[in-house]
Amino acid sequence: MHISYKAHDFKAKGTSSKGVMEYLTKEDINRETARFFNHDGNDFTLEEASKGIDDNKGSHGNNVSKFYILNVSPSKKELQHLDDLATDFSKKTILADYSKDQLKQMYFESLMQGYTKSVMEHYAENFNREKTVDDLVYYAKVEYKRTYKIYDADVKHNYKIDKGIEENPDQKDELILLYKRNSENEIIRENMQKDGLNAHIHVVVSRYEKHGSAKEKASLSPMSKGMKSKGFHNSQVGFSRDAMSEKAELQFDEMFVYQRTQNESYEEFKNQKNREKENYNPKSSIRFELERYTKNTVLDILESNHVIDRTIPTSLNDLKNKLEFQIKKDSGLHDALHPTRQITGEYSKLIDYSDKGIDTGY
Repeated sequence: MHISYKAHDFKAKGTSSKGVMEYLTKEDINRETARFFNHDGNDFTLEEASKGIDDNKGSHGNNVSKFYILNVSPSKKELQHLDDLATDFSKKTILADYSKDQLKQMYFESLMQGYTKSVMEHYAENFNREKTVDDLVYYAKVEYKRTYKIYDADVKHNYKIDKGIEENPDQKDELILLYKRNSENEIIRENMQKDGLNAHIHVVVSRYEKHGSAKEKASLSPMSKGMKSKGFHNSQVGFSRDAMSEKAELQFDEMFVYQRTQNESYEEFKNQKNREKENYNPKSSIRFELERYTKNTVLDILESNHVIDRTIPTSLNDLKNKLEFQIKKDSGLHDALHPTRQITGEYSKLIDYSDKGIDTGY
């Protein structure tokens, strides 16, 4: 289960939630039939949802985000489990006015809605401010489709193949075989719909609690990570995303009797991230190599045009390295593995002189 949080970009898109709500109706045949849900019901129109968020005002001006967008995305295995539950329900249920496919779709959506409501209960409690879901103003919608974005791995891979064919047309037949394709054997491109189960939930939640006057309403921001910090008037702030993800995962398992393996747990996800962080070597990254290549190329061009002199130190660290080299050379320690105390002492003196504004001659 993946949950992401995004503050509304009020600078680029204004303070109203209507644009976001309209975007969330993109899968509906028309916006008039689009419906949102929350703890109070499942039949809110676009206008009602937008008005509910925009009318819930707090004490801030227009220079802060007034609402946040949560994306609740079950994994492929979790979605398949829900799909299996919905299939079993449709097989066992007979309603004259509905087909088996319609029954399955209705039940699947009811599962997603019920789970979202439980997630929002944990959301309210996670602020540790004695708030419940009844203090929230939120509207949610289930979406069933996902499209490839420009930063998706398969799209980026196919773009590289395009470039390869452009630069090596004689190898076109071989390179074409390397394209990533979907189940219809179509080359995967940006904005193309993804295969398989892709249901997820978008939740638009107000920054402010529901009750009280604008000046009294608490500001509830999931973007605030400082659990020990204090806000205005010594108010409690802070939101633990780790705790939220762990509770959401446990809730899913309990609600749907899902047997989660250790490999797909949030705990394992965190451990993997920590291992990657521990093993990460920035000097081996492509970005580091590119930056170093670009820097050296620019320096070569400047030096060849007599714009710079590389013998002149450009930083204290550069000065230290040059001094170490010169002292080693003068003292016969050029091949030493570590700088001597003399080098460290000389460098410390230079730093002290520099701090005092004394000209060191460099």
